[in-house]
Amino acid sequence: MSSVKSLVLKDLFSYKVTPVYYFFVAAIFCISAFIFFNLFGSFNAQVVEYLNLPVRDSRYAPNLNYSVVSSYFNALLFVILLFTPFITMKSFAGEKNSGMLSMLLLSKLSNFQIVLAKFISVLIFLLLILFLSSILPFSLIFFSDIEIGPVVTGFVGVLIASMSFSGIGILCSACSKNEFFAAITSLFALFFFYIIHAPAENMDGALGSVLKAVSPLWQVKDFLRGVVGFAPLVFFISLFLLTFSLTFVFFQKRNCDV
Repeated sequence: MSSVKSLVLKDLFSYKVTPVYYFFVAAIFCISAFIFFNLFGSFNAQVVEYLNLPVRDSRYAPNLNYSVVSSYFNALLFVILLFTPFITMKSFAGEKNSGMLSMLLLSKLSNFQIVLAKFISVLIFLLLILFLSSILPFSLIFFSDIEIGPVVTGFVGVLIASMSFSGIGILCSACSKNEFFAAITSLFALFFFYIIHAPAENMDGALGSVLKAVSPLWQVKDFLRGVVGFAPLVFFISLFLLTFSLTFVFFQKRNCDV
């Protein structure tokens, strides 16, 4: 495990010394902050409008969890999806172009350890981004009368969905020789899974159910509403393990060409 730890630290250090990754972190934080304050401003406008009503019905009172927190995490999920391919593209394709992959294969590390280290380093980097992006919604716990549950489950939902996104991105990187091609392939794959539920909303029967079942956006919606479902957990963990396994298989198959 010390060898895996060393490789993880090496990858994390490469993030630290690469300016483009600072840009990714700053861009995601700025975009998410813009979305949050925009949603919060809209919520305040709804509150003022509600308070000015001559007759108020509590059933239609603005809800901070629904109007801000759930909407924010839903938007954050899309932002993470857009940036994940560019975070994962160097995992294997970049290492191969730089010659670092050849050095790793000549080391004492097994193929499994190399793949495991790549996944861990990307997950740590994404976790850092998610923590920074979740400061604002979590701050509402201290400054407003808000339900804590949907904030926590929303974060968990985005986290496990991001794990699956990263798995797809790393898999595309392992199957590609070019970083740009890996990023574009991953972006198309993730976007396809993101919108696959859209036609299913107007479909009945088995096909509609299948399209919804394989949609990350559909699976994560219960988390955004404050509900932790067993089926979505199984879906995201299974998707992550599937991408890990396929990455390991493709890496073993392609390293003979290095």
